[in-house]
Amino acid sequence: MFECEVSKPNQTAKWFQAGDEIKDWERFTPEVEGTIHRLTITEGHLDDSAKYSCRLNGKKTSGTLTVKGPHICCALNVTNNLVSQIKF
Repeated sequence: MFECEVSKPNQTAKWFQAGDEIKDWERFTPEVEGTIHRLTITEGHLDDSAKYSCRLNGKKTSGTLTVKGPHICCALNVTNNLVSQIKF
C-alpha cells in the first residue's frame, strides 16, 4: 500500500505507475480519508515492480515497489535415493 498526505481534505489525486496513469481499478484500489490518500495493490505481480506516484494540483510524491517472485525448488541429483535441492 502506498500512502500520501495532502494539506486539504477530500481532494481527488491521481495515481501513476511508471509515469502512466493507473486505469486498472480491478487490482489497484485508491482510497481517500480526509487528507490521506492510499493506493492498495491486490494480487501483486512481478510486472507491478515500478515507481508509483501520487499527483494533485501540480504536486507529486513517489515511491518504488519491488515485487519478488516465489521460491522455486528443483530436484538436481538423485543418487543413493537422496535428492539434492536448490532454491532460486
